[in-house]
Amino acid sequence: MIKLYTYGDSFTAGDGTRVPLVKDDGKTQIDVPNPLKFKFWVDIVGENLNANVVNRGIGGLSNNIVFMKFLADLDKFKEGDTILYSIGWTERTDFIVDKATRESLNPVNINGDIIRPTYCQTISSNFENIYPPDRFKHRLAEIYSREPQDLSIAMLNFNLNYKVPNNHLIKVEDTLRVKLVTDYLETKGIKCHIWNLVEIVGDFSSIEEETKGKIKDGHWGWAGGHKFAKHITKAIKNG
Repeated sequence: MIKLYTYGDSFTAGDGTRVPLVKDDGKTQIDVPNPLKFKFWVDIVGENLNANVVNRGIGGLSNNIVFMKFLADLDKFKEGDTILYSIGWTERTDFIVDKATRESLNPVNINGDIIRPTYCQTISSNFENIYPPDRFKHRLAEIYSREPQDLSIAMLNFNLNYKVPNNHLIKVEDTLRVKLVTDYLETKGIKCHIWNLVEIVGDFSSIEEETKGKIKDGHWGWAGGHKFAKHITKAIKNG
């Protein structure tokens, strides 16, 4: 049976729906209402294409790490498979804190926490993400002579003053490097589709909208994901 490989961040991984939300205490899970018993959008697309799903999405990834994960999987793709690739937020930027390896591209579980690729820490221009988590601070201190928070602020300024104003051009570059690979894969009989999350994220209802503000989460709810599954399936079938 052919496979559907999906690449992207939390919207591809299913954070908030497929992955339960957790309250501030870090333990209590929040179940997002799903009265119509919708399936996760990636799984719906897989059924529509009669393909087994291999979901390679992980929440919080930068476009750079998504691309690295994609390249690491090149030997897995077979003729007839389909790749669905999401271009996300360009302002996400990676601190490299350890040696990059194929293994460190994949998430690991440490004391119940899913840690993203372990050789880097990704931040955004969002002020909530100015400082790396405490568990990375000692690793930053071992590598850099400056204080980790100084590095974070420097990266934030880089995001706000360079990446955000040049968002369109950076997005074009992020897309081009993916397309250079997918164009080649197409010659091998592997169907590839690239979609831009940032441009359409607001077109489908979020968890916060679907719960009328009771759950503060901007990821797509079950209904929003269901609608997006129809949208992306139609786009795939139309080429």
